[in-house]
Amino acid sequence: MEAIKIENLFKSFNEKEGYVLKNVNFEVKEGEIFALLGPNGSGKTTLIHIILTITIPEKGEVKVFNKNPFKEKEVLRLVNYVPAEKPSSDLKVKDFLNCYAKLYDVEVGKVKKLLKDFKLFKLRENSCWTLSTGELSKLSLAKALLNEPKILILDEPTFGLDPKTKKEIHSYLLKLNKKGVTIFFATHDMSEVEKLADRVAFIKKGRILNIEKKSKILEKYKSLEEYWMRFGR
Repeated sequence: MEAIKIENLFKSFNEKEGYVLKNVNFEVKEGEIFALLGPNGSGKTTLIHIILTITIPEKGEVKVFNKNPFKEKEVLRLVNYVPAEKPSSDLKVKDFLNCYAKLYDVEVGKVKKLLKDFKLFKLRENSCWTLSTGELSKLSLAKALLNEPKILILDEPTFGLDPKTKKEIHSYLLKLNKKGVTIFFATHDMSEVEKLADRVAFIKKGRILNIEKKSKILEKYKSLEEYWMRFGR
């Protein structure tokens, strides 16, 4: 089954700028890790916001597990999202997660487990604003996993992180995927795509240039960067 399907999608914010997404088509298969790779300003975040129904497209169709999320909102209960922006709150770490646990109607014990999984348990009484960038990234991911989503969507998941934290988050995402979670992430980090993705869609100026299995690209080219320099410029 297709976890996400996008057909003939167009989006503009005003007539002067024109379309920020232009005839976008792709599907994300259930159980795969799918990367949307492109430079800043290429339309990645806008596309994510449309899948989440935060933004409405002019044209085209979005399906999540074969349902239209704009009309059948209940399907979004199977999805959660890690934005590029880090959490900003005066709440204690445990209280921040407890608030979302109540929202998602999950047991409080889930909070304790996630705090331990992400090595945040010792910081549970600290205010969120005292956490480092890496700790905030882990907290954001922990929050998104409270409802045990079948699809996890991430926007620049490890941007600005130190190599150790980046490696920890990559490892956790791979473990989630092995458990059956479909992962869709947007990034401009080619090394991240090389480590995580099964397939990759290249996007530039709102257009999908190509979609290919990562393994096939690396068979022919030394790296995604070399492929991008030949194909995407």
